[in-house]
Amino acid sequence: MKPIGKYEVIAEIGTGGMGTIYRARDQVLDREVALKVLRTDGDLDPELKERFYREARACARLAHPNIITVHNLGEAGGEVFIAMELLSGNDLRKLLTENRSFTLAQKVDLMAQVCDGLAHAHGQQLVHRDIKPSNIFVCDDLRAKLLDFGIARMPTSNLTMAGKVLGSPNYMAPEQIRGGKCDSRSDLFSAAIVFSEFLIRAHPFQDEFIPRRIVASPPDSLRQKDPEIPEALETLLFRILRGGICRRIAGRIGSPARERARAGRCRRRANSCSRRGSAADRSGSGAPGGRCSGGTARRGISSLGERF
Repeated sequence: MKPIGKYEVIAEIGTGGMGTIYRARDQVLDREVALKVLRTDGDLDPELKERFYREARACARLAHPNIITVHNLGEAGGEVFIAMELLSGNDLRKLLTENRSFTLAQKVDLMAQVCDGLAHAHGQQLVHRDIKPSNIFVCDDLRAKLLDFGIARMPTSNLTMAGKVLGSPNYMAPEQIRGGKCDSRSDLFSAAIVFSEFLIRAHPFQDEFIPRRIVASPPDSLRQKDPEIPEALETLLFRILRGGICRRIAGRIGSPARERARAGRCRRRANSCSRRGSAADRSGSGAPGGRCSGGTARRGISSLGERF
């Protein structure tokens, strides 16, 4: 394949709704990147192009270890592209499909990292609006990265993609499904769905038509699916996922500084959970299945409670 601007294309990584992602090399800076090239299929849709640019601009505003880094945005030879950091690992959807095993401590730590990234985005007045397993990347070293800010709500833009519902209905908050206004709490609701699925490997609102159940009914019991899930964690997620999330936690989202402080406590305690859980695993004193002890898990879970 011919070069795209200054980027030498090495191999295709995958395709998505907006375009194709390649492994490429920046021939000027001599580094490998992930190059996302907009799918054109003939005439370039102005709304799709604006969404593509929105993704790059949103990520460029967000310098955070749990959000993918954008290096460049441009056009060359009639092709529009974003150059991003090249990650090694898989998205959470693929890991769930492959039934990849994680300890409870690792799951709590990954949850905390996602909350960290969201807190930073919310502090910059950005709402992701499409939190789902395929938009959470788990690196080989167990760092979580938020991907795809293509439909993020930015404070200076009113783009709505006329006639289309923005987001993934099976992971939307009730207000999104109803076509209402979204804010940071909508992202937290979506994250809680993902976290629940991560724990039980099934959607917590499993139904023939999941969006209808999200709006009308409470989620499934996590502990009925897996009795080893700590009660505190089930209680936390159920509190977020029961109906009327905006009413129930209205006023709990504080200033950006308060959000960052909450996320910081979450990260520190979850890291403590992960370290102690790993030590227990090595000594053979951990819970069955390689999970961290109940006390250690509770400490990590309480930190998630502070964030939510």
